[in-house]
Amino acid sequence: MNAGTLDPRKEMAQSSPDRARDDAAIRAVEAAYDLAWDNGDIVALVACLTEDAVVVNPRGELARGHAEIMSVLGEFLNGPAKGSKHQSVVSRVDFITEDVAIVDGEARIENIARYDGTLVHHFTDVMVRRNGGWVIAHVRAYAPPATIPAEAGRRDDAV
Repeated sequence: MNAGTLDPRKEMAQSSPDRARDDAAIRAVEAAYDLAWDNGDIVALVACLTEDAVVVNPRGELARGHAEIMSVLGEFLNGPAKGSKHQSVVSRVDFITEDVAIVDGEARIENIARYDGTLVHHFTDVMVRRNGGWVIAHVRAYAPPATIPAEAGRRDDAV
């Protein structure tokens, strides 16, 4: 098969009814994460994650595994984020394999103490199929690109 020819098996896999169900199931996990956050339910929140999940917040701080994630997010949800509302807006779901998907989106968090307005960050989640369902294996939250000056990283900067 030459580089210009599409693999019909891949095209079929990406558009199958099973793929649509997987996409919906992945989006449901993101919604369950939001609901758990909104309810301050750290147990339900980590139930959306693999046991060995990694969460990287927008400041680059890392938490690994249920116990550490529960501690870090629990402290946040019982502190400055108590009563906050979390909304994940999924912009795309890309299936890497039948059991691995990459989810890109934007998270909006309202009602954070000492923060005026809505906190917005982007995220990329690695989702995996486990025991017939989808769970989040890795969360990487980061600042929206608009916060990066246009001139930063230009090629002529390296000269």
